[in-house]
This record gives sequence, structure tokens and C-alpha cells, in this order.
Amino acid sequence: MPPCGRSVCSLSSEVYRKKISADVREVHSWKNQDKYRPSYNLGPGSHAPVLYVEYKDGTPQTVMHTMKWGLIPSFGPIANANMSNARSETLTEKPFFRKLLNSKRCVVIQDGFYEWQKTPTTKKPFFIRFDKGANEDASDAA
Repeated sequence: MPPCGRSVCSLSSEVYRKKISADVREVHSWKNQDKYRPSYNLGPGSHAPVLYVEYKDGTPQTVMHTMKWGLIPSFGPIANANMSNARSETLTEKPFFRKLLNSKRCVVIQDGFYEWQKTPTTKKPFFIRFDKGANEDASDAA
């Protein structure tokens, strides 16, 4: 997830499934699809679709899964800890994240995210979206 802590996932579940099947590979199933709600303000604790591969009878299958954004350490929850972001520059240096590098990987589906510019009195949000396909009509993906 981006370090800003806010992202956008605004397309319908049908559009995401169709676009991913057309652009990446066929989506075999979508677990917890009923928990997905399009949003322009996703943050830690929100439900977001992720994409990963699982093996069934030795055959890789692409799965979408609506998951709660955040990471619970293997040693249990930590009060008031934000375990939702990691910097790529220091990922290998942090013991908590380092042991997850070779497993537990997924792609978080997003249309874009927010970065914040500090001003003398406040923070100003800037929406950054991906150039290709973030707002295309579902018929463009076929």
C-alpha cells in the first residue's frame, strides 16, 4: 500500500473481475466479494480486493479476495500500531516485514491513491491515478 494511507478503489466488482481476466489472467474465484464496496477513501481497516495465486491439485489459479487492510503480527495484535504500510527502501531491514518477503504476497487492486503536501497550516491531498485503464469502461477491457 502507498505510504499515504488512503487509496481509491472505485469500480464495481464486475468491472474489476472482467478487466483483470482480460489484462492479467482469468480470475477463478472471488472470496468475500460481498464485502467489497467501491470507495474513494480507503484506509487501514477498510475492505479492499487483492489478487493472489493459490494452487489447486498442483494447478495455479488466480483468486481475488476482499480482505481487511492491515497486518496483524504473528505474535499478536499490538495496541495502536499501524501495520499497514512499509517502505520499499527499508523492507529488508525491518524484521517484521523481512520474514514475509518470500511468502504471503498479493497485489492490492487500486485505481489510485492520495499523497499529501504539507503547507504551513494544513495538508493538501493530491490524487494520483494510474494512466492506463483506471477509469475505462468495462467494455474496453473485453
